[in-house]
Amino acid sequence: MLGVNLYTHGTHITAAHTICTAIVITIFLVLATTFDILLLNYVGALPWTKFFDKSHCLVKISIFIFWLSPILAVVEKAKCQR
Repeated sequence: MLGVNLYTHGTHITAAHTICTAIVITIFLVLATTFDILLLNYVGALPWTKFFDKSHCLVKISIFIFWLSPILAVVEKAKCQR
């Protein structure tokens, strides 16, 4: 367990977690607000709900890849330092 702490704290893993959390919160707040405003004020937005559902899944997949990339970079760096 000591080895994990050695490579996670103070590296890109910690930064990836905090930055990704801030970005995800902002993205989902903007998406939720936009979706609510469109559904409340624009009746023609109902056919677009399928598009919003697909884009929601795409955003979640993209965020996972964005979060995973620095973690994999740190793991590769740790392998090279041995």
